[in-house]
Amino acid sequence: MGFIDLGQVTRADARPGPEPWTRWRRRALALGVAAVTLLTCGAAETVRGSPLREVFSVPTGAHGRSDQQLVLDGDTLFRVYREGASTYLARHDLAAHGRLTWRVPVDASVVGSLVLEGRLLLVQQYADVTKDPAPTTMAFDAGTGAPLWTIRGFLYAGLGGEKGLISQGSEMVGIELATGRELWRRPQPGGGAALVGGSAPVAPWRIATTEGSTLRVLDLETGAVLRSRDIGPDQGPERFGGVFATPDALVLRRGPTYTTYDPDTLEQLWTSASAQVAWAMPCARLLCEMTGRDVVAVDVRTGERRWTSPVEGLYLSGMGLVGPRGGGTRLIDTATGRQLLDLGRWVPLPGRETLRGEPAPADRIAVSAIFDGVDWVGVADLRAGRIRPLAPVKGAGDERCVASAKYLVCTLISEKLTGWTF
Repeated sequence: MGFIDLGQVTRADARPGPEPWTRWRRRALALGVAAVTLLTCGAAETVRGSPLREVFSVPTGAHGRSDQQLVLDGDTLFRVYREGASTYLARHDLAAHGRLTWRVPVDASVVGSLVLEGRLLLVQQYADVTKDPAPTTMAFDAGTGAPLWTIRGFLYAGLGGEKGLISQGSEMVGIELATGRELWRRPQPGGGAALVGGSAPVAPWRIATTEGSTLRVLDLETGAVLRSRDIGPDQGPERFGGVFATPDALVLRRGPTYTTYDPDTLEQLWTSASAQVAWAMPCARLLCEMTGRDVVAVDVRTGERRWTSPVEGLYLSGMGLVGPRGGGTRLIDTATGRQLLDLGRWVPLPGRETLRGEPAPADRIAVSAIFDGVDWVGVADLRAGRIRPLAPVKGAGDERCVASAKYLVCTLISEKLTGWTF
């Protein structure tokens, strides 16, 4: 990394000072000292050399920022991008200065998503979104780029790299991810569907659906109904708002009310009766409800309150911003409500996500912020409880930046795709 700790802890709301080389160029030349000083709210850190080391840089074309999809995995970068009238899927080896390992054409005018699931790269593409809004899901071998299968429909769930779910309009189809082989199909549930077991389900794979007035749990191997329960009519203001799952319970929304069920027996466990709940979502093994200005996390089986946090500036670890930023961003542990770090004006950059929306865990999170009109990148070190500003990177706050604990890759407004290590 090249950092020398002078014994002064950098506060989490650290902001860089003026352009480092502009201020120190003459002094550095006179003294022969290659150093950069970052002024961070009264506390200082000294670095030798550049904290960000460029790995590679390639042109993207005029529409690179809007057309590009990026996924980081270890020392590998996968990307979908437009080049002229063609669209390509490519793999770069960042440990070898971004060397292009392979590139294959993708028949798409628009790419909706790029997801790495095990050894598969799954691309959701639209051949002509103006004429046909229905997507097609394509699978490629992540090691070789070889095309494996193509299925019409939207792939919205993957199960440990083994099984998948395809939405095909009025039908839901279970597939084998390695081959694309259809396992079963059922009518598409109007009230939503959720994987039983939350973030770490165990075999046999199961899914919960609401079909009419019935809550069902299905076997994803066969599509067979394992158990069912009548939950009453789905009408008017009490219309079902969907079903989702935590590791310990199924959660059904009806109007402003959330009711939880045991995933194995479908026994009703607890009902939220608060009319102030605007929305709720799983938070690790808890249920997070937004009520007015606060997020309240409760036990899904008992309704017992576990923690409360103001909505403003709240960033639930691994789940994205859930409230307006206001004066800053607070990184919160979803399981305990404990504040991991006050990020101040810094915002986490997106990292690798799986098909199920779960980010890869990391003790260091790449962040960006704008100071005096300049985009900066830094590293939030959760163990040390501090943020280290790294360098100004034009366009780093754009949604087309992805980061891991080792790399930062951005599609810049200079029409270049650039990767750095730090």
